[in-house]
Amino acid sequence: VNMPEWIITWLREKFLYHAEYKNLSDKIYIDRSDSLFNHCKIINSDEVWEFLKKKDFVKIKLTEISFKNQIGLFNSANTIIGAHGAGLSNIIFSNPNTKIIEFKPKKYPNKFFPRVSKINNLNYHKIVSKNLDLNINEKLGDILVDLKDIEKLLN
Repeated sequence: VNMPEWIITWLREKFLYHAEYKNLSDKIYIDRSDSLFNHCKIINSDEVWEFLKKKDFVKIKLTEISFKNQIGLFNSANTIIGAHGAGLSNIIFSNPNTKIIEFKPKKYPNKFFPRVSKINNLNYHKIVSKNLDLNINEKLGDILVDLKDIEKLLN
């Protein structure tokens, strides 16, 4: 992705001023189960959430909060975890050294989040889905997350 740095800088300058800082948490998990698209959904999302809840994460559905609150949330969190998707683009507003963990489908070429992370000096990591040759109970989604991978990145 050849995204110019000035775009990220401009978005930060334009919108950070309007951030709302309410219902904040240091550790946020972006839940995109309400997405209208079936791609980039986590097959074992209940298991992932139970694991993250024990690590003091707060689950957020971005469709349920205002854009201004999204800006404040991403700007104040120090760890952000979520599946590849539009909502994760709010890392544009994250501060340097914020830990970002992106769940990605296997063979997914998109390099947007690593590029934004580099521009913003974020601590970016990705967890690539385990192989999905097996059809797991006809569940929708295309990301199977290994909890051991999350554990390694959080420690």
